[in-house]
Amino acid sequence: MLFDGVVYDEKLLRRFYSGEELELVGAFSEGVYFNGPRGIVLIHDSQYGSLPFGIAVRAFSGSGRELGLVPGSKAVLSSEGLRGIGYSLQVLVSPGRPYRSVPYMPSKESLYKLYRISLSVLVESERASLLPYCIPPGAEVQRDKLTDDFARAGLGHMLLFRSAIAKNDSPALPEALSGLIGLGRGLTPSFDDFLTGMLFALNYSLKTWGLELPILSELSLEITKQAARRTGVISAAYLLASAGGGGDFSMLRECLEPLGTQQAMSKMRSLLLVGGSSGADMLSGMAFAIGCILTLKHLQ
Repeated sequence: MLFDGVVYDEKLLRRFYSGEELELVGAFSEGVYFNGPRGIVLIHDSQYGSLPFGIAVRAFSGSGRELGLVPGSKAVLSSEGLRGIGYSLQVLVSPGRPYRSVPYMPSKESLYKLYRISLSVLVESERASLLPYCIPPGAEVQRDKLTDDFARAGLGHMLLFRSAIAKNDSPALPEALSGLIGLGRGLTPSFDDFLTGMLFALNYSLKTWGLELPILSELSLEITKQAARRTGVISAAYLLASAGGGGDFSMLRECLEPLGTQQAMSKMRSLLLVGGSSGADMLSGMAFAIGCILTLKHLQ
C-alpha cells in the first residue's frame, strides 16, 4: 500500500537520510508505531496534526490494522520515506511547515479564564478520571472524588508530587514519579498522559509566555531518567518528547493558543476524543500545569 505523508518535525526529517532500520511495536486502527535506534516513528491520520515523531497521512484512520502487519515487521527510512521490508508498505514523505512560537506575555485574567475553561470541559467528560488532581498545588485533593481504581492507586505518590511542585522540592521528585510513571491502563497509561500534557504545557508556557515553573528543568530531567525503565516504549516516547520541550503536539498546543476563547474550548473537546482516556488525561495534566503557572509570585 502506498501513502503520502507529511513530517513537521525537523529532527524526524533528518532521520529519513540515515537508512535507519525500524521494527514494528504496535499496529492499531488509528496508527502504526515503529521503533528504531533513534526512537519511535508513528504513521498516523492527519486529523491528529503534528507530532514530534509522526508522519501525518490523510485519511489513514482505520488503515492501521488493514495493513496486516505482525510484531517484528521491519521497515527502513530513506530519503523518499518509509518502506516496509518484505511486505507492501511505502509512505512517501514531504516536509511540512514546522511550528514557530511567537512569544507574548498573557494577562493573569486570560490564564485564569483558560484554566476555568479546561476544568469545565473536563467536568463534561466521563473520561476525566484524574480531574480531582487538576486543582493547583497546595490545595487539598478531594479524595472522595477519585472513583477510578488507578486514580486512587496513584494518590500517595500524587500527593508527594503535588507537594514537591508547591514547595519547589526537587529531591522529592524521584520517589513521587516512581509511583506515577507507567501507572494506568492502556497503551499510554493514565498518569503518563497526565505528565505528558503537564510537561507540554509547562514548556509551552516557558517558550511562549515567558513564564517558568522553577522546578521545570529538574522535573523534565527526572522524567527523562525514569521513562524508559518504568513504562512501555510507546508511552515513553510521548513523555520524552514533552520533557525535551522541542517537539510540537499540535492538538495540545491548539488548546493553549487562543487563550480563554470558545475556540480553545472547541479544541479541548476535540482532544477529549483521542484514545480511550488519553485525551482527557493529557488535558487534565495541562489544566494542572496552568494552575501551577497561576501560583507564580509575579502573577499574584
